[in-house]
Amino acid sequence: FKVPSQNKVAGTTTTPSKITTTLKATTTSTIKTTTVSAEIEENRFDCFPEGGASQATCEARGCVWSPALSSGPPSCFYSENEGYSSSSDVVDTGIGFYQIIDKSKTAFEPYGTEFDQLNVTVVRVSKFKLRIRIAPTIEKRFEVPWEHEAVEDVPDYATQYNVKYTTNDNGIFGIIVTRKSTGSVIFDTTVGRLMFADQFLQLSTKLSSEYVYGFGEHMHESFKHDLNWKTFGMFSRDEGVGPNKNLYGVHPFHMCMEGDGNAHGVLFLNSNAQDVTLQPMPALTYRSVGGLMDFYIFTGPSPEAVVSQYTETIGRPYMPPMWALGFQLCRYGYGSLDKLKKVVDRMLDTEIPYDVQYTDIDYMDRQLDFTINSTTYNGLEDFARDIKNNHKMKYIIIFDPAISGNETAGTYSPFDLGKQQDVFIKTPDGQIAFGKVWPDLPGIYTFRAHTAFPDYFKPITQQWWSDLIVEFYKRLEFDGLWIDMNEPASFVHGSVDGTCPNTKWDNPLPYHPGILGTNLYEKTTCMSNQQFNPQTGNLDFHYNMHSLYGWSQSKTTLEACRLVERCMVISRSTFPGSGKYSGHWLGDNSSLWSHLAASIIGMLEFNLFGIPYVGADICGFFGDTNEELCLRWMQLGAFYPFGRNHNGLGFRDQDPAAFSPSFVAASKKVLEIRYQILPYFYTLFYDAHTTGSTVVRSLMAESVFLKHKYFMLLGRSILISPVLEPGVDSVNAYVPDDKWYDYYTGSELASGLRKTFTFFNAPLDHIPIHIRGGSIIPIQTPARTTELQRDNPLGLIYAIGETSTSATGHLFWDDWSSIDDFENGVFLMINFHGNQESLSSTVVQDGYRNADLSIFSHMKVMGVVGEQVARVLVNGNSSCFERNPKVSFDEQDMLQISGLNLQLTSSWQIIWDTNQYAERFNCHPEQSIRATRTACLSRGCFFDEVSIPGVPPCYYPHNYGAYYKDTAPSDTTEGVELYLEHLPKPSFFNQPVQRLKVEVEEHSEYQLRIKISDAVNSRYEVPLTLSGKKHGKPSDALYEVIYQDNPFAFKVVRRATREVIMDTSVGALIFEDQFIQLSTKTATTHLYGLGEAEHKNYKHDFFWTRQGLHARDEGVKQNANLYGYHPFHITMEREGNAHGVLLLTSNAMEVDLTPLPSITYRTIGGILDFYLFMGPTPEQVIQQYSLAIGTPMMPPYWALGFQLCKYGYGNIGELKTVVEEMRNYEIPFDVQYGDIDYMDRQLDFTIDPVNYAGLSDYVDKLRDDYKMRYVVILDPAISANESDPYPPFDGGITADIFIRSHDGELAYGLVWPDLPGTLWENSTLETRAHVVFPDYFNPITKDWWSDNIIEFHKQLFDGLWIDMNEPANFVDGSRDRGCVVGNKYDHPPYLPDLKGDTLYNKTLCMSNLQYNAKTNSTNQLHYNVHSLYGWSQAQPTQVACQQATGKRCYVISRSTYPGAGAFTGHWLGDNESKWSHLRSSIIGMFEFSLYGFSYTGADICGFFEDAEEEMCLRWSQLGAFYPFSRNHAMLGVRRQDPAAWGPQFAASVKKVLKTRYTLLPYLYTLFHHSHTSGSSVVRPLMHEFTNDENTWELDGQFLWGHALLVSPVLDQGATSVEAYIPDARWFDYYSGGEVPERKAKVVLQAPLDHINLHVRGGYIIPTQSPAVTTYFSRQNDFGLLVLLDDDMKSSGNLFWDDGDSLDTVKNKLYTYSTF
Repeated sequence: FKVPSQNKVAGTTTTPSKITTTLKATTTSTIKTTTVSAEIEENRFDCFPEGGASQATCEARGCVWSPALSSGPPSCFYSENEGYSSSSDVVDTGIGFYQIIDKSKTAFEPYGTEFDQLNVTVVRVSKFKLRIRIAPTIEKRFEVPWEHEAVEDVPDYATQYNVKYTTNDNGIFGIIVTRKSTGSVIFDTTVGRLMFADQFLQLSTKLSSEYVYGFGEHMHESFKHDLNWKTFGMFSRDEGVGPNKNLYGVHPFHMCMEGDGNAHGVLFLNSNAQDVTLQPMPALTYRSVGGLMDFYIFTGPSPEAVVSQYTETIGRPYMPPMWALGFQLCRYGYGSLDKLKKVVDRMLDTEIPYDVQYTDIDYMDRQLDFTINSTTYNGLEDFARDIKNNHKMKYIIIFDPAISGNETAGTYSPFDLGKQQDVFIKTPDGQIAFGKVWPDLPGIYTFRAHTAFPDYFKPITQQWWSDLIVEFYKRLEFDGLWIDMNEPASFVHGSVDGTCPNTKWDNPLPYHPGILGTNLYEKTTCMSNQQFNPQTGNLDFHYNMHSLYGWSQSKTTLEACRLVERCMVISRSTFPGSGKYSGHWLGDNSSLWSHLAASIIGMLEFNLFGIPYVGADICGFFGDTNEELCLRWMQLGAFYPFGRNHNGLGFRDQDPAAFSPSFVAASKKVLEIRYQILPYFYTLFYDAHTTGSTVVRSLMAESVFLKHKYFMLLGRSILISPVLEPGVDSVNAYVPDDKWYDYYTGSELASGLRKTFTFFNAPLDHIPIHIRGGSIIPIQTPARTTELQRDNPLGLIYAIGETSTSATGHLFWDDWSSIDDFENGVFLMINFHGNQESLSSTVVQDGYRNADLSIFSHMKVMGVVGEQVARVLVNGNSSCFERNPKVSFDEQDMLQISGLNLQLTSSWQIIWDTNQYAERFNCHPEQSIRATRTACLSRGCFFDEVSIPGVPPCYYPHNYGAYYKDTAPSDTTEGVELYLEHLPKPSFFNQPVQRLKVEVEEHSEYQLRIKISDAVNSRYEVPLTLSGKKHGKPSDALYEVIYQDNPFAFKVVRRATREVIMDTSVGALIFEDQFIQLSTKTATTHLYGLGEAEHKNYKHDFFWTRQGLHARDEGVKQNANLYGYHPFHITMEREGNAHGVLLLTSNAMEVDLTPLPSITYRTIGGILDFYLFMGPTPEQVIQQYSLAIGTPMMPPYWALGFQLCKYGYGNIGELKTVVEEMRNYEIPFDVQYGDIDYMDRQLDFTIDPVNYAGLSDYVDKLRDDYKMRYVVILDPAISANESDPYPPFDGGITADIFIRSHDGELAYGLVWPDLPGTLWENSTLETRAHVVFPDYFNPITKDWWSDNIIEFHKQLFDGLWIDMNEPANFVDGSRDRGCVVGNKYDHPPYLPDLKGDTLYNKTLCMSNLQYNAKTNSTNQLHYNVHSLYGWSQAQPTQVACQQATGKRCYVISRSTYPGAGAFTGHWLGDNESKWSHLRSSIIGMFEFSLYGFSYTGADICGFFEDAEEEMCLRWSQLGAFYPFSRNHAMLGVRRQDPAAWGPQFAASVKKVLKTRYTLLPYLYTLFHHSHTSGSSVVRPLMHEFTNDENTWELDGQFLWGHALLVSPVLDQGATSVEAYIPDARWFDYYSGGEVPERKAKVVLQAPLDHINLHVRGGYIIPTQSPAVTTYFSRQNDFGLLVLLDDDMKSSGNLFWDDGDSLDTVKNKLYTYSTF
């Protein structure tokens, strides 16, 4: 903001513009005449301000007469010869200086004798503040009785201003204040004439510019003042609002914008009647009829800084309670309590936000303060309590200062006590000064009583007033007080007889300022009346103190009102400093459009005056409003800080409920916006209270140039552009020069609209609101009252600013009502910071202990292009994804985030990722070493840090490639091969392999292999040969491979659609000995797999996520590398096709997923060996993959029954108890387990002879009598510390089958086995024995293992559970020696993103050695085959189990690898008893279905921690549909088997397990298909409804095969579930009722004993009557569930054999039926 620079001062003297003067002698006097050009008339200073000058009267005053050529300028004006002159040297006081000046000897004195000498004192109050005081040297005069602030010790050089005393050519004194930094004039009195008489003070000063604001109280028609010879009088007066009137308050303060955008303010601290005249020079003239000249100058330099400095001097604004920011309602003349109740009730019926109800003076008895009209307002006390207690509202009453003096003695204590205590203003002769105001005479209505006016400056009056208020509160429980008529107003002039004494204070003054009336005492009390002056301790004249009356009453009223909580006081009459104690309404306005518009100016001015709690009477006080005007006023008034609808006696009702339904709806709409932004409003008031900033503010001059173009800002952030004219539906509003967003839609205004007026649509129910870019606005879900809103969640609106800028905001939060929360530190302060991609909070004051009861739940971000935002992160976690319903965008791209649960007391960060960095590929992937610019550049990469988590600061240049194609591809019988040479690129960790061989093998039309290896030296390759290779190249391949020469890259595309399957032209191909990397684009972000890990969602998060793979013993937790190793994924393509990719490696590795989308593979050994499976459906991909690695094993039928286990039964007695209780409830139950506590000291192949004596016999009983099965656990670790013979160890030593350390010694670890002699109850880590680990790659080991299993079967089991086979180790590396320091395998140069800080954390040393089949020797590094350990154990365990039992034994393994599913099932590891693990178990099953494991499930009810009943029941319902359905719990936690919870729980589990057992024939048939063709058993809906993209991210429901849909409850407390119904015919499993919806989400009822199951039309499901075990159920009859599709057809099949024989399909010992 800039205006033309004016009045710059260069030197120490200044001369006004020259006036040509000619002198002529006459016989009577010296007559002055002049020739004046029109251009300099604006520089005249009026010598006859009272008006009516003639040449004679003008010249009689010694002034210049020249008729003005235009209206406005004076014809009579001062010369430059008169005033005061310097008479002494300037005296330095240390804090400023002073100088004595003398009156000009020739000066005329038209207003009385002027003082001969004045003392002009300058005080440096602070760096930014200056005080100039001009007073007579010989007389003590009245000063405003306030305490001036302490003066800082500021040297002159440290200030922002220069102050100079100067004289003109005629020796006339002046003061010049300039801004040091610019030279701009702030104050310059070298113009006009300085006059100082007893009752006339005058001083003129130049202004910096024409941009002047302030002076009041008036109804100004523009915020920027018109300098065209305008005079504003200031003297408190009871007057209806209108132009050119001095109104209730006196505020001789103005702000001026300088020519360069700086601002300053000036306070004329004088309370006498006064006026100011503004003229175009630009300049102003102050005139007052008393006191002295006391100026405070505030140098800003910003407008807000000026107000802050000003309020620091006069007193910071009061902090209102939150309820005072709610909507308020009043009228004068409800007439009765019944009418009041009617209004309140109809308002409540509308549910319009509404906090405060008032009663005006008609609630009183004859308008007497501290009374209630017992006739018309009988019961008012109960009403006040009712609206507070039952409706959570507040109640405010009015008090006038005038106290009736006509009451019978002893009947009206306010007067009686006041008279007794001498609290009233006195006449000059010491009598009570009576006037007439509202109180009626007793029994005579409309005849006013004599009233007395309390003198609130007297301490006794303050106590009297306080006592009355406190006592009245006991009767009528008000929450705030409204003090009116406190100018003070009187309905008679002066006294009751309309006269005042003949004194100089009341009779015509030498000068009557430009105020209403002919006498100062008009409509008030006599000026000669006397009050107490607290500064002198003596009586003083009302003449001096009149305009201080409201100010003196406010403080006392507030202190009395604040009984328990933060009260609110509203005062009509105000003075500088009133805002410290009260708010203000803009007086008795009228229902006029012009008054609606002027209310904005009034609010802006009172914010300058330090009274931000301000507003006008909404809809107007006088006159009947109309609906359009009132609605537009309701819209504007919704953003008044003090938002009250109030009207006068006899006029129509104007509360919102009194109008039409459309009015009600529009009022509710806009007030809900107000209530939504109340936290912002409240924080603005905190800022005002602590720093003096404005709440409602203007952009200064920009709002006033065009007629009716008004706007206002709330704080700096919310622009309000109201309709201020009738009959229009748009607003021509000014758009300031910044980024702005529509509040309602979030759409950004076009940048071309800045600094222009533009039309905004404004239909009758709408007010345009815009949010400023760079703003962070706290909001809250609105309610009908603030008290009801208190517990609602908060939110934020963040409007992003310009690209290069950041944003800040803050929230002040306390209990909304306690006294002095800020002063006592009992509050919460949160700072917000935002940039283009993030928003964060920081708690900087945490003193409000209940703040943690509130949360941020929702946020809106304006300025984000919705289609580009792919995710939102909360505290670094991807809590919301593209299609997650908690993140949405409206049509205008406003990002909306809901469902947050961020405590106010916690700092947080939210980031929205717009993928602007999606093409970055990490050139510094090390996790343990922070990337630096130097390290990055040394790798030939770029460096640029950003705030989005995961985005690499160090990234490859485009086309970085490290290899080029050295030879053209040559054909082979299976495909092509080619060679690559390394380009001269920096190495990363080792020397790069110089020459690579690329082999492309087309195994079949759907299976492709791409292998990249060292062309010179052989390297480790996984000892697994995949099936699926056909002879010769396929003629109809679904894929095509395309090569790029330099740098080398390849691309695989689907022939049919040309969609990219792989594209390695991104990132960098790195091939070093222990760091191999390849990046490739992916078809979409719909990628699934890569494990084993607990994933929050089935679909992977592509936003800079990393997943490590390295088999590990670890409790289940998100994204940790767990037990298995599966570098396989499926990706959905855009056209709905699917493909799968396997990287066949077993070394520790990681994958990076980026939003390009892309995947980067990094491994620290082996080669790159990719297998692609082209589907094209997801189910076909799984089948192709399974056929390649080995189709899933076929479990025995009994393995599909319910299973039960607990680590820590403790003894056989407890085990029997559990089994018997389960049987007593007749819960279907097939398999009982023994965890390691059945063993003797946790030694494999042993039974605890004490705690489990008789176990073999009991297992026989289970088999023979109960037809159950028993499964035991075996860990691979074998104790090496036995004192007695221990065949497993002894035989292993003899056969040399244990893993060796790098030096050939046995590799010892520490796992479960205890040392000999250790009792179960004493077992600890310190009692553990040394253990060794079988090497299952060694063929001899397989025989050893089989022999031990066969021998052990003679005692015990039907199935085997192999655990701890990662292999797990309770020490890192070796028990005694650790691992070799500096060994490159134990300490590789690059460590992938894995749990633990070493590869050998919780396992063996990587330098240990195992059997190598290629060399038939023990030279294979554990480094290479660590993650194959469980896989290597699986096949020999299955073979041994089958040999031992002679049946189709089943094996469950914790550690797995591709192909292990052909031999084992898998449970999802050591999970926890929590809802999130219940949910993620579905994802785990989906992923293991991808990996070729159909027999999977999680530990039902959770392994770690005590389960709680609801969760365990919901988990039992879900677990009833796990293929592997086992309830399993940890040592020391509560029992969680179904029988442990009581009859109701048992009945519910029995019910759902009977459903499972009914469907076992169908499930068994699914396993047959899985075993023979590789299809999945449990599958996502995506597999069946691939063309429906809605199913691509569903992971809370699943299918058994094609036909059974399971929709479990996954959330605590839920009794319904939102389920997706795919596009098919579906029937409720239980009732047979058809679901009417398709391809839609529906809400399904799910009481606690129910899980929703649906069956699909077009299929026939074989069933069988259930029983307590599968043995008995297999004896029952079959059934068929026939489900017709839309064509009234269905089909199905049934596989049936004896349930446990080996190779029944191969030997054709089965029945297969189709229906």
